Amino acid sequence: MRLESSVMANPLKSLAQGDCAALLYPCHYDGFMMVSLLQPHQSQQLEDFLTLVFGESFRPLAQAYIRCMFSDDYRKPAFLVCQEDGTIVGAAAVSEEFFTVNTWGISWMAVHPDHQNKGIGSQVIEACVDEIAQRIKVPSTVILSVYNDDAAFYLKNGFSGTTPDHETGVYLSRMVNPRVLH
Repeated sequence: MRLESSVMANPLKSLAQGDCAALLYPCHYDGFMMVSLLQPHQSQQLEDFLTLVFGESFRPLAQAYIRCMFSDDYRKPAFLVCQEDGTIVGAAAVSEEFFTVNTWGISWMAVHPDHQNKGIGSQVIEACVDEIAQRIKVPSTVILSVYNDDAAFYLKNGFSGTTPDHETGVYLSRMVNPRVLH
């Protein structure tokens, strides 16, 4: 399915024109789903989803990150969610990294266990990169830290480098250019 919509081609312009549901990205797999910015009324569902994927011990951290998205904090995360029939099946957060210049991070990348290996993760990652491209004014670096077993997924999705991190994973990065709005 192909969308012929100015919302898809230029979501920020549509948002500026008052379309609150404009920040949507196509998510293809066995049908058609959208990746969109998390809305406040979806907060509890995202918290439960992240807890399902990462474990109950991560609930307080998920709550804090989600709460921060809707706060007036200076560098707050933005969660993107992929839904099927109103249920979150994929998510990730983007945020400008502290103590850096022109560096953004992707975190909380998750796909529901019943929906893995269907392309949802790749679509969420691309939506995150596109969201960052719309927020930046100069070329920037996107970074993330992953376990070694997950590195191939991110390498397949345009990230490079395998610098060891302080635990048992690696840091990966990808350059992103600003999205020019017309």
